[in-house]
Amino acid sequence: MDGDQNDSLGSSSQIVGHTGIVNSNFKVVHVTLPVNGGTVDNMTGYMNRHGAGETIKVYRPTNGMGVSAAKWATWDFQYVKEYSIVPFSKLGTLSANYCSKFVWQAFYNGEGIDLMNVNNTPDLRGFVTPSMVINSPFVIYMTSFTAV
Repeated sequence: MDGDQNDSLGSSSQIVGHTGIVNSNFKVVHVTLPVNGGTVDNMTGYMNRHGAGETIKVYRPTNGMGVSAAKWATWDFQYVKEYSIVPFSKLGTLSANYCSKFVWQAFYNGEGIDLMNVNNTPDLRGFVTPSMVINSPFVIYMTSFTAV
């Protein structure tokens, strides 16, 4: 899982931060504005979406989780047809969608957990920020690197 907290308005994510999931093929599955939906990038393509000098932080799910979330994301990204942040939409709405909500959905649908650990379900209305993903009790910080 990637969580980048050093973006600012006007950079690669258009908000503060961006999240995605690295799958078993080492490709990044994410929802992003330039694509206007879900996409899968190889590492070079993903790095090219970030500006030079941006810090990319890598988080790993705890307790051996993540494989099922990545599988779900790899199959279901194609159903995200529009990038849109709609505050307080249902958490289960797949399209329109945005990066951190998609990561929440992958963990909920793939692993059966609410990343925020507050008993959220797809029928509830809410908002998931990148900081909520990286501050989840179900992920741990691993490393960071700088985009070139």
